[in-house]
Amino acid sequence: MRHAYPRSIHQKGAALILFVTGLMAMTLMLGLALDGGLLYMARAALSKGVDAAALMGARQLSLGDTTAGSMARSAFDINYAASNLPSRQVSAPSVNISFSTDASGIRRITVNASVRLNTYLIGVLPEFSTVTVASSAQALRAKLVMGLVLDRSGSMSSNGGSSALGPAVQSFVSFFDDSMDRVAMSSFSDAATLNVSLRYNFKTTVTNAAKSLSYSGWTYTHGGLDIARTQVNTVASDPNNNVLHVVVLFTDGYANSFYQANTRCTRSGSFGNYTYNSRNLILVPGSSSSDFRDPATGASVSCPYALSTFYSYKYAANKTRNSTYITEEGGYQAENSAKLIRQDGTLVYAIGLGTDIDKTSLKKIANDRSSSTFNAAQPEGLAVFAPTASDLDLVFKQIASRILLRLTQ
Repeated sequence: MRHAYPRSIHQKGAALILFVTGLMAMTLMLGLALDGGLLYMARAALSKGVDAAALMGARQLSLGDTTAGSMARSAFDINYAASNLPSRQVSAPSVNISFSTDASGIRRITVNASVRLNTYLIGVLPEFSTVTVASSAQALRAKLVMGLVLDRSGSMSSNGGSSALGPAVQSFVSFFDDSMDRVAMSSFSDAATLNVSLRYNFKTTVTNAAKSLSYSGWTYTHGGLDIARTQVNTVASDPNNNVLHVVVLFTDGYANSFYQANTRCTRSGSFGNYTYNSRNLILVPGSSSSDFRDPATGASVSCPYALSTFYSYKYAANKTRNSTYITEEGGYQAENSAKLIRQDGTLVYAIGLGTDIDKTSLKKIANDRSSSTFNAAQPEGLAVFAPTASDLDLVFKQIASRILLRLTQ
């Protein structure tokens, strides 16, 4: 016998089937959304961890592969732990850190990491109860060619700089690599000197030279910068950006001296038939016949027949030879030397000590972004200031950190 059921019963049955099917589909979609989000966050956490590890390891290569690797792993752990993913992981992430050197001598660090995670709703399927996520990163450490320019003027003996500079330089150069990097050191006061020519294995030599400086005289800044430029430019720029050129200037005062060729000094002859003899000299503040220095030795030179004026490149005109205009010209010449360095593609950093410094000029020298003459077409440097000698080590480390950031890619 065939039974007839009301149409409403058939409709309720079909609706129930549709409801159950829809609920299952929604559950599956929710599971996919939850687990998809989990996988996305896991990969983001791993990527953050391996990126941090690769950069940290590359910056610490001067300490050796073992130490650099250990610090890289610590950087990974700190960044990965912040993701809160460990609550879903089956076991701790697997992290592999390796180092390599290419044919050009460029060091690279590669970090690979993976982790197995417990899934959410799609875990009801045995083959999807866990899933493995992986990520990798690589950073290279470019070579550094650096000219370190140090002030050894007389004021360093009265502000504590003479005792603090050597240890600060020692700490500074320790951040770099004796076998990869090359560093030169010049210094200036009444004259400028090349203390250490550009070389590998520089740490001990530069440290000893900085600790052995004697302090006296004026501040012939552009002479020290010009020496650094010559040294840095002995190494050609790398079109692949695998060599970074840097000049770091340290000073505690105004750049108040400058070089001038063919300064009239003495005379020979008699009865009004005189020949005036000229020589290349450094002009220092003042207007007397003894306010000149020998460019080679810094010794005082007397020029009884020197003119009372000099040609100023700052003003493009003759100016009275006095302390004000000499100091202004010295600052201008230092800024111009730094401009030429930057035009070579070299990055310039400036460090100032104390309160008797020209912060405006040092910012121009570095092409600091806060400078009124900042030029975006040239390398952007930084000017930092140490209020007292006890702050020198900290600001040198700040510059070392900036350089390491530029070295790692």
